[in-house]
Order: sequence, then C-alpha cells, then structure tokens
Amino acid sequence: MKNSSNRLIFPTFVCMEGSADKIFEVLKRYWGFTEFRPVQERIIRSAMAGRDTLALMPTGGGKSLTYQVPGLAQPGLCIVVTPLIALMLATEAFRLRVERMKVSLLAVDEAHCISQWGYDFRPSYLRIAELREKLPGVPVLALTASATKLVAEDIMRHLRFAEPHILRSSFARPNLSYSVRRTDDKHGQLLRLVQNVPGSGIVYVRTREGTAQVADLLRRQGVTAAAYHGGMGHAERSLRQEEWVAGRTRVMVATNAFGMGIDKP
Repeated sequence: MKNSSNRLIFPTFVCMEGSADKIFEVLKRYWGFTEFRPVQERIIRSAMAGRDTLALMPTGGGKSLTYQVPGLAQPGLCIVVTPLIALMLATEAFRLRVERMKVSLLAVDEAHCISQWGYDFRPSYLRIAELREKLPGVPVLALTASATKLVAEDIMRHLRFAEPHILRSSFARPNLSYSVRRTDDKHGQLLRLVQNVPGSGIVYVRTREGTAQVADLLRRQGVTAAAYHGGMGHAERSLRQEEWVAGRTRVMVATNAFGMGIDKP
C-alpha cells in the first residue's frame, strides 16, 4: 500500500563473496530459478559492473530481483530506497553511519518519484543525490515501471548519472486484454459488466466522494462492494483491502490511492 508520508526506508542486504558469475548460483539458491527474465540479467550485470543504470520494467516484471541478486552475489551492502515504508533519509545518525558502510550498490525503487512529474515523495527523493556524495564510486540502479522520455531524463539528471544509460523490458502483457467503451450511461454500463463478467474487480473513479457513491450503487444491486481512498484511516484501509484480497468483497471502488503493493491472484 502507498504510505502517506514522504519518508523512506533503507533495508540492507548482506552480500556473499563472489562476482557477477555467481548470479545464477544465487538465483537458483534463493529463488529456485535457473534463468532470468528478459533484460533482468543485463540490468544485474550493468549494476555489478559499476555503471549507473535506469531500468524500465513493467509492474510484476521482477524489478526487485535486479538489486537483490547483486546484493547477494558481491561483497558489501545494497542500500534500497523505497517510498513504501517509512524511515527518514536525512537523520544525522544514518548520514554518519553510511560513510562507514561498505556499500556496493544504491538501488532506488519507484524512481519516478524523483521527477518533477512524479508523486508526493519527490521532496525526500531529491535528497538521494546527497547520499551519493557520501558514497563516491557506488553505482545507482534506478527502477520504475512508469517513465516517459522526459521523466527518464529527469531521473538520471537528479540522481547524477555519470552518463545516460537506460535498459528497457518489454511492457507487452499477453495475459491482459483492453477494451474501451463509449457510453452516455456509465453506471448502467458498469452494472452490465459486473453482472456479466465473473470474478473480482476494481472500479477506479476520480474523486473520494465518487468511491462512496459508486460502491453504494453496486451494493443496492446486490454486489458486495467497498469504497477506498487516501482520506480514510490506515486501519480502515487495511481492513477493506484484506476483505477484497480474501474475496469477501467482490468489487473495490477506489481512487488511485489503491493498487500499490497489492498481490491478488
């Protein structure tokens, strides 16, 4: 789930002795796979070669593996910056400690947050460049699933890449289909879809008020539905998410505050 604060977490991975040649051994030992997905290996080898790298991969494409494997296959620590869990980047204790760490890689997840076109986490993400000053010679691996050409350039500039370097994975998702329907009766069209298409669903609306209105409409038609938006308390949002993941709520009507970190078959 998206955290409402602008704060960051720095988990560290203790690394094994070895080199880039150990990446398949690590993959097999910790994940049980013998091959990487397309582009994953190129991203990993680029980072382990000490090159600043911007990786563009779709959601679910295995971005986390591209910093976890280097973290386990080479000496030193991998520092991961993510907006999802809170820990203040600028504390003096951390700034003093990081200078004494043997850091081999700085991974920046959800890197689009650093861009001027990014999200509410931008103020904290802009301070990552200060961290680079404490870690001379340590490469940056920036990862995102959403970056236009302008955003990609902005990310590399703010993170002070030594040179532009982007590796892209295909965003083609053969397991997904898309359809666009134009209608003057959105609610009627929604009800027909819900009544004729089995399974769980998410209905995205623009406003917080709209989540309650549409959820109420669906409930009146016998559909188990709940509203979700960023103005709700943490406990209430967590409960509603759990109800939807467990299948007790069929349809979640939400603003774009819902979706990050969701794992539902």
